[in-house]
Amino acid sequence: MRVDRSQSLSIGDWLLRAVLVTSLAALAWWAAWVLDPRDLRGPVILFALVVAGQALDVFTVLGFWHAIWPRRRSRPPFAPVRGRGSLLVLTRDEPVQVVEQTLKAALDVRRRHRVFLADPFERPELGWLAGWYGVRRLSPEMEELDGIAAARFLAIIEAGQVPRPEFLERLLPYFADRSLALVQAWCSRRGGSRGRVRDAVLRGGQALGRPTCLGTNYVLRRSALHSVGGFGPGATSPAGALRLAAALRAEQWASRYVGERLTDGLGARGPVARLAEGSRQAAARLASLLPVRRRRGASPGQVFHSVWAAMRFPALVGLPLSALALATYATLEPLPLGWARNLAVHLVPYLAMRAAVRLVVAVRRPQDLPSLRPEAAAGAEAEGRPEAPPPPVREPMPPLQAAPGAAVVRLPWDAAAGPEPEPVPDPPPAPRPRALRAAVAIAAAWIVTTGAIGAVAFAVIRSNPPQGPAQVQGGGTPTYSYYAPVQPP
Repeated sequence: MRVDRSQSLSIGDWLLRAVLVTSLAALAWWAAWVLDPRDLRGPVILFALVVAGQALDVFTVLGFWHAIWPRRRSRPPFAPVRGRGSLLVLTRDEPVQVVEQTLKAALDVRRRHRVFLADPFERPELGWLAGWYGVRRLSPEMEELDGIAAARFLAIIEAGQVPRPEFLERLLPYFADRSLALVQAWCSRRGGSRGRVRDAVLRGGQALGRPTCLGTNYVLRRSALHSVGGFGPGATSPAGALRLAAALRAEQWASRYVGERLTDGLGARGPVARLAEGSRQAAARLASLLPVRRRRGASPGQVFHSVWAAMRFPALVGLPLSALALATYATLEPLPLGWARNLAVHLVPYLAMRAAVRLVVAVRRPQDLPSLRPEAAAGAEAEGRPEAPPPPVREPMPPLQAAPGAAVVRLPWDAAAGPEPEPVPDPPPAPRPRALRAAVAIAAAWIVTTGAIGAVAFAVIRSNPPQGPAQVQGGGTPTYSYYAPVQPP
């Protein structure tokens, strides 16, 4: 993926980079202590558990930091695109009222063509919804979808996600890129800080050239679907959505993640439902990694991100495992108070910087998203004026084509939609004084926190000069070594 280097990093991006570099130093400070066998002289099995747990935890943390590392992102083509989109509402085990609210919102989406209800389990309680709202209920195999969709694009919405009226208007202009087959939008049921952290990870995957498909809130170009055999029931599961994105990439089609919230969740679900959904997502990502093989042309950073994205949820057991092993060691061995102080001196900076990274990511605002100029807007404007026609095209556009090697199928609805105008460059974003003040406040807080941690560490080391390994292993307990109990400054 070619990156537009003209898009410079913002002040917030540089601050996040500074926080991440400091967090790496805190991680090294902690790992050098906890991974040394002289600090855990108990049973070998406990030390092995600590090492294994910390290895998983470090892998999880480094993968997260690598994903959110601010990078220069390419500015995508964004222009009016002719044609409309059909909406497919997927159902699983959601209550009837949840499915009904999603259907009602789908019918209010602008630039839509038809709405379809996919009910793979043929639940009897959903039989009346299709007739009541005038939508087509598909068979479990969905073999009739391709013949009756009759639209240039296909949007996939899972029941429980409520699309906003501008859902298609905001996503279709990205398809001005002729090689783009899939556009994934924001997906979160509860929003809040957790949703913003997840959005930062997905943006990082997009910047690394590894955008993902979440199984809902995305739009497909139907011409690209024909090159991978169409859209079937196998693509409705989380694992099927990942396989669909991989199949499109194999055919040289591009995908894009757009961190714009165009749907609203219907509220938080119970812990059992959240656990089940998380398990499905984790299993799908793990299955996408197997068999382990390096994609041709993938950089080491892309491979690391793909492996971390697949292993991030199973690797979360690393921190509880190491904490349990340390607690067991402290219970079995009579340890002086200095050992606990030494543990705290090395662990607290790491935990503090780890929390600071998530806090900065959760509160910072993403970069401005592209927008159409008023004279080129394809949909209704914010004031509610009627839809304006696209600007005239003086020269005919070349036929639809994808990236080199892609299997392009020219379909009837592509010709009926007519040629598309040239992409309109996005104007530079206006300066935001509030964002600048927030960046200055974050910088000041970071400087104060880093200075405090450095001052404490310097005072401890200066009051306790390190001794060599021979002195540590000699008779008696030395006053201090890097691995021995800490004396107060």
